[in-house]
Amino acid sequence: MLSTLDNTSICERQEAAMKEFCKFLHEPIPEKVALVPCNSVGALLHWKVLLLLAASLSEEERAYWVLNFQAPEVAQPVAEAIPIQPKYPEAFDAHFHLDRTLHRLQL
Repeated sequence: MLSTLDNTSICERQEAAMKEFCKFLHEPIPEKVALVPCNSVGALLHWKVLLLLAASLSEEERAYWVLNFQAPEVAQPVAEAIPIQPKYPEAFDAHFHLDRTLHRLQL
């Protein structure tokens, strides 16, 4: 799902974290971490890789991860962190695809 046409980049701070992750896992550390082609397990720390992995999970798989790997007690509960919003938006940005908006609204 990642391609060379994608403008996703890795900043210095992310690359340092990815290399430390590799070191922690005792995995080979590449000289330069790349997403396309992915050359390191450290790429799992990049937001785009995590987003693509999460998006590829089925509803059942997501429920499994949420149920078995809950947030620590010290973390702020999601219900408190995100204000409750009405089910239907008063307006939406027309830039987004209507089919995705309708799907999110369960219509």
